[in-house]
Amino acid sequence: MLTKDQLLTAQLPIEKVALPELGDDSHVYVRTLSAAERDDWEAEQLELRPAEDDEKSVDTQLKNIRARLCIRCLCDADGKPVLGSADAEAFGKQSARVLQRIFNVAMRLSGFNDKDLRELAKNS
Repeated sequence: MLTKDQLLTAQLPIEKVALPELGDDSHVYVRTLSAAERDDWEAEQLELRPAEDDEKSVDTQLKNIRARLCIRCLCDADGKPVLGSADAEAFGKQSARVLQRIFNVAMRLSGFNDKDLRELAKNS
């Protein structure tokens, strides 16, 4: 069984991702989100708004969703972030094919699946 120290200090996997669309030997590193980071990202996708009957309603923020996940996962070879939230809009203008390639790896590494995205969309 893992010790407390092992459980609390586990390293988050990083994967090198080739981006042939951007030239020979072009690549980035994508890291796994921690559980807390994944929760934060999911919460960011949902926006509470007042409803007419004093209840709260939830809107799903799908605009630029790929870029917003990718910037949280892109890192250098040591796992340090290379982009910040202020870069999401500009990064969203990158090739859809490139973003999708990075997004797919970020989703897989962070344990997302299609059902998770459907659940987020269902809240809209």
